[in-house]
Amino acid sequence: MSLFIGSHRIEIASTGSTNDDLRALVEGGGSLSEGTVIWTHEQTKGRGQLGASWHSVPGESLTFSVLFRPTFLLPAESFRMGVVVSLAFSDFVQGLMPERSDVRIKWPNDLYAGGRKTGGILIENSLSAHRIETSVVGIGMNVNECGFPEWLPQATSAALETGRSFGLSWVLDGLCTALERRYLQLRAGLWPEMKRQYDERLYRKGEWASYRLPDQEAPFEGMVEGVSDNGVLCLRTQEGELRLFAPRTLRYL
Repeated sequence: MSLFIGSHRIEIASTGSTNDDLRALVEGGGSLSEGTVIWTHEQTKGRGQLGASWHSVPGESLTFSVLFRPTFLLPAESFRMGVVVSLAFSDFVQGLMPERSDVRIKWPNDLYAGGRKTGGILIENSLSAHRIETSVVGIGMNVNECGFPEWLPQATSAALETGRSFGLSWVLDGLCTALERRYLQLRAGLWPEMKRQYDERLYRKGEWASYRLPDQEAPFEGMVEGVSDNGVLCLRTQEGELRLFAPRTLRYL
């Protein structure tokens, strides 16, 4: 059980975006405590990284946002919050399906199981000149869905992967506990070990696979080697060249 992540929860039947709701409360001058959670049974305007849409099913998907105040981090260290959340998310999902050895973090913001997407992350930071003031972390997880639209052929859920259904509030409790554990590790100075674990869990790490640049038709073969400390993907080509990619500048095929 967590001590402060999720100790204050705001439950909403339906909303456009829990990230928008939480940011509005923070920007409105309220004294929300770190770890405040807003979660909803239906999110109608969910989005992913850089404006990508997020599909959720009322009563079957878990969508929530958490407020962090990581003022110990410099603006240049903002990727560390992404590592915290990705590791916590993968910790929890791996615990749900211990028989699977392929729960992976797909850079920059997705979680995969069985080669298919089971969840996504959206982090929105508020920065000052010298530190990160607030970090609003949105998580969407496919929990009890047993089918997905045709335009989401790469999606899966905890129910599909395990053959079991799960209570959404129970899943929320578990994710809050995992988030708190990883966040406290970062605060305790364990960044090097966390970064190593993040790289080890990367989707397609050490595997040759096909990729394409958004402005080019021809694919190329590459191998994920890791991610830099500022969140740039490091990909080795078959010609031996190490290429670096910022988010949304590379397409997985």
